[in-house]
Amino acid sequence: MIIPIKDILANPFFGMFLAIAVGYGISRISVRGFSPGTLGVLAAAVFLGAVGCQVPAVLKTFGFLIFIYAVGIQSGPKIFSIFKPKNYQYIAVAVVIFLFATLFAFIGAKIFGFTPDYFVGIYCGLFGNASALGNIISVFNADQAGFTFSFAYPLTLILSQIFILLLIKRYKIHKKPQIDGDFRNPVTIKNEKIMEESILVSRDKVTNGITIAELEDNYGVVITEIIKGKEVSIPANETTLVKGDIIVTQGYESDVKKLEEDAGEDVIPLVDHHKAISVRTILVTNRKVDGKTIGDIMPRRNYRCVITRIWRSGIFIAAPESWVELEIGDSVVAAGKEEDLEKLTELLGKRDRKVGEIDFMALGLAMSVGIFLGSISINIPYIGAIKLGIVGGVLVVSLLMGYSRRLGIISGQLSPHARSVLRELGMTMFIMGIGAESGAMFAHVEYSKIFTVLAASLAIALLFLLSVYATILVFKRRSKAATVLSIFCGVSTNTPALGVLVAETGNEEFMIPYASVYPISQILLIVIAQIMYLIYH
Repeated sequence: MIIPIKDILANPFFGMFLAIAVGYGISRISVRGFSPGTLGVLAAAVFLGAVGCQVPAVLKTFGFLIFIYAVGIQSGPKIFSIFKPKNYQYIAVAVVIFLFATLFAFIGAKIFGFTPDYFVGIYCGLFGNASALGNIISVFNADQAGFTFSFAYPLTLILSQIFILLLIKRYKIHKKPQIDGDFRNPVTIKNEKIMEESILVSRDKVTNGITIAELEDNYGVVITEIIKGKEVSIPANETTLVKGDIIVTQGYESDVKKLEEDAGEDVIPLVDHHKAISVRTILVTNRKVDGKTIGDIMPRRNYRCVITRIWRSGIFIAAPESWVELEIGDSVVAAGKEEDLEKLTELLGKRDRKVGEIDFMALGLAMSVGIFLGSISINIPYIGAIKLGIVGGVLVVSLLMGYSRRLGIISGQLSPHARSVLRELGMTMFIMGIGAESGAMFAHVEYSKIFTVLAASLAIALLFLLSVYATILVFKRRSKAATVLSIFCGVSTNTPALGVLVAETGNEEFMIPYASVYPISQILLIVIAQIMYLIYH
């Protein structure tokens, strides 16, 4: 039997699916929070490209446009919300880190005598910003930028995780794992599954005049319903429990189990409470409630509804307490009767789309309009002509759609789960394509050139991380260290590094500053990288 190895390797779909399988296998490796993330897909694609595998070129661009569309829809509502007084310190730290990175990348590339393509690849790699890289490639046909990106991106990704581990020990952040109080109140986000449980109240500990509001604050859960006999209702804040009541509780597993231990036991109610109480996901679009706390809105008292969780920038906040602020773009999960949920929806914004509901007409029109917009050139004195490119064009259109939620007949809504799926799928396709192309270049590049690019990427990445350390020294050392590291992860769109920070401290509050600066960093660098590319000439 003859196995046509060359023909198999030349089949682009073979390379694509093998890169996905091997890449995600590598990405699942995690040691004390240290995880390769998308680096697994990149490494697999580079190797397969080097041995002759191909990846369909059109899938790289198509996948990336899907990714950009999802990012724009998610970031649109928040694009102006970040510019608030409470976020100014976040922005200041982000700007300092960004300026250091730009300076070191520019000077380092000049010292090593790199071309503009090589420079911008390293520049985008420092920030882990595939969006900016994709735009540069589409606007200037800078195909070689992907080659240096394939060096700078993994080096920065790995070194930054080691760097965070060292600083956690240096400043003993693991002994005081919280966001600096000068920035914002902490939000409890645990790395646990969210669960619902019906608990039969049979112990005195929760029936001695304790109100529902006090019970929720004490245990960090949300009590969505109370069942008395065959009657199901949303309890008021001042409601007290008696033995024999059944409370339907939602929250993180450890909190729910603690309440169960103190209150009674897990039971299956004789009444199907799901028929009496509905659950709805509401998208916060009303700017009048932006920044207001759940306590200000008082959904339980004013609307007879309970907010059980909030989806914000890709993370879930379960059982949010009364002081948690709502932000534009939040997806709020609420429980109540249909007529009451309608009233709460009118206050907050509009009903969010269902999990699998994707408007492909809106996606197609957004892509078409974005590609047209991206082809328009603008002359900037002393710099030259720049244009958004198809990536920037699609991003602008999707941002507008996300901000307004509708442009004519085009809907700008995607459910949180749909956004996550599109982002993951799109980024996988793009990283896979870049990796395969870079791997193929190894056969045509001199070893001395590879060594030079590797040395330059390593030197620039180390200087970048030293600048982050300098930023911590500027911003009052230990008291700001945890917050600066979280913002650094957001500026460099470095989710694996954030994972190390969370795993080592056991506290996912660090996702809050990250989520605040990530969208603006992702978007601004698309334009800034293009300007830097032209200046470098």
